[in-house]
Amino acid sequence: MQKYLKNMGWLTGEKLLDIFLRLVAFLLVAKALGAEGYGMYAYAFSVASIFAIAGHMGVEGLITREIVKFPEDRPTIVGTTLALKTLGYVFGVVLLVAYAFIVPSHSEVERTLLILAACTIIVQPIITINSAWFRAMVAARNYVIPNTVGGIFGAILKITVVSLGFSAVAVGMSQTIAVALTAVLAYIVYSWRGGPKLQECKFDTAYARRLLSEGVWVMIGSVMAVIYLKIDIAMIRIFNGSELAGVYSVSATLSEYAYFLPAAVVTSFFPRLVELFSQDTTQFNNRLQRLLDAIVSLSWLLVVGVAVTGTIIIDELLGADYQQAISVLWIHILALPFIATRNVLSRWIIITKLTKFSALTQGAGAAINVLLNVILIPNFGAHGAAIATVLSYAVASYGVLYFNRSTREIFRMMTKSQLQPWRGFGELKSTFLEMRRQLRNG
Repeated sequence: MQKYLKNMGWLTGEKLLDIFLRLVAFLLVAKALGAEGYGMYAYAFSVASIFAIAGHMGVEGLITREIVKFPEDRPTIVGTTLALKTLGYVFGVVLLVAYAFIVPSHSEVERTLLILAACTIIVQPIITINSAWFRAMVAARNYVIPNTVGGIFGAILKITVVSLGFSAVAVGMSQTIAVALTAVLAYIVYSWRGGPKLQECKFDTAYARRLLSEGVWVMIGSVMAVIYLKIDIAMIRIFNGSELAGVYSVSATLSEYAYFLPAAVVTSFFPRLVELFSQDTTQFNNRLQRLLDAIVSLSWLLVVGVAVTGTIIIDELLGADYQQAISVLWIHILALPFIATRNVLSRWIIITKLTKFSALTQGAGAAINVLLNVILIPNFGAHGAAIATVLSYAVASYGVLYFNRSTREIFRMMTKSQLQPWRGFGELKSTFLEMRRQLRNG
């Protein structure tokens, strides 16, 4: 247990530093570019996130599980995964570039930003392999370091370019350079800290088929998840223009900064859940309930904290251009408890191999989100998009679980946690106290 708490400490510490630097850069960029300029930048990189999902291949969580369970096959796991993800990301880049030039309403600035965003996709395979390998090894520091250095460099570069009066294109270029640096560092750390050498890795066609057959439903689910997380900015840009897209993006970005902490807790304990599932079902269910309790309690603390601090940040630092973002943030942040428990559900689905159901739930959420966006955005603008986000997550990450016999038990566990959000405070406190003790002891 101490290993997992220390691992979570690295994840949390890295993200806190990363968030602070990115937050400073984000605020300076949003203020310097104004709502319209920031809206174009946010639109381009949101659309890129949607096309980048082609490289997910549904194997992100699966390869962590495979590395843990089959240590003798690690070169094959790494080699096959790297090849699959490279093909997927290249395909996503081709589609994104085509989209940039096909859509007639794109301005030259938006097209340039979309091309720069495409460049960040092509280097993702090595970043993914580094992350999956060291997650399986429960050695968070080894993928924390590249991400932190790349994040620091990117934040400094963005602050520099906006301070010098450069436009949204220069900010996009800064983001591209920072991601490229992260990829280079990820490869160096992966090679240095004992990952299988890439020249020793091999592609196995039969293994690729098996991985894809299991991952296909996860991939479909991931596509749907990204759609209902990122499609709102694109739809606001289409219906209401870049300025309102910038306003909504500020609210969504502040809200999304809170997602990291529940995700870090869940990610760090995932290998332990894999072990317990194969050893003792009762212990696995008890650990799962305690994890859900802690995640829900943490989420509601973050909801209150983000609503208060976000209001102050927008009002005092961003000014009149973004005043509407305050009320949008108050709505958008209410999705957090469902997003946080979705992190737990996604790991549970991977462990229990109910990947088809994952795709169905994500598909339901995406469909509801798009439908509600079409109805609400023309009438309520950014507020309508925030409402659509909350409702779609509530349905896809919680409500639909009741209607399937295989997921009804975890639905009951989630209900217990959601209806009694105070249940996890004790677990949360003891977890973070122990984590702090482990970090102090090295």
